Amino acid sequence: FGFEPDEELAGGYCSRVWAMGDRVLKVPWRGEELDSGWQAALALQGRGGPSVHHHDPTTGALVMDRIVPGAPLHQSGLSEEGMDEIFAGFVSQWSGLPLEGMTPLATYTAETPHRALRDELLANSPPPVFLHGDLHHENILAGPGGSHLVIDPKGLAGDPAFEAAAWLRNPRDQSRESGEIEARLERRTQFLQARFGWDPWRMEAWTLLTLDDPADPPDPDTFWDDLTQLLRRRVLGA
Repeated sequence: FGFEPDEELAGGYCSRVWAMGDRVLKVPWRGEELDSGWQAALALQGRGGPSVHHHDPTTGALVMDRIVPGAPLHQSGLSEEGMDEIFAGFVSQWSGLPLEGMTPLATYTAETPHRALRDELLANSPPPVFLHGDLHHENILAGPGGSHLVIDPKGLAGDPAFEAAAWLRNPRDQSRESGEIEARLERRTQFLQARFGWDPWRMEAWTLLTLDDPADPPDPDTFWDDLTQLLRRRVLGA
């Protein structure tokens, strides 16, 4: 691509990112971002994602506009309700996006230990839709003029309610005071049900599937640990 980076930026769990002036180079090294992620990034241009100037289907590498100032959404000073509205605004833009090249949700969740729950969710899923797959506060960045842009799509296809999973488990530094986690969870699922018609139980069940993995459990005494235990009770009655 003729890209000569000036600096390496903070990457995610699946990629490394370098900057050169007003552009960034993202090179994924594992997960869905190697195949469906770059295709999702192309699809999101003009629908909340940055412009893509070059891409390599073989490696999933992308050269994109750099998002400036780039602060994550949870550092914006907005209320929880205001951040929920921004999340919903992005989801609303993606209705009707093509599913070709996206990773099926059945494939993405194939390794979950909650097989019976996964199979129940898949058996009763509504028609599949395009899913960012990892739409949370750290993947929504401040752009110019008070705008916001999304990064790091996984590019999935499946149950619309799955999009809530990453949102409901973030941000990770939220209050863990007694009762607040459950009250916040209920407020957010009620908002999304009213906006999109998503079933609250399905949203919570998908969130549990993305959190509760014995091979990679949440760190003890953290918000994710608290949320996992709460969801086990609410979803599984455990």
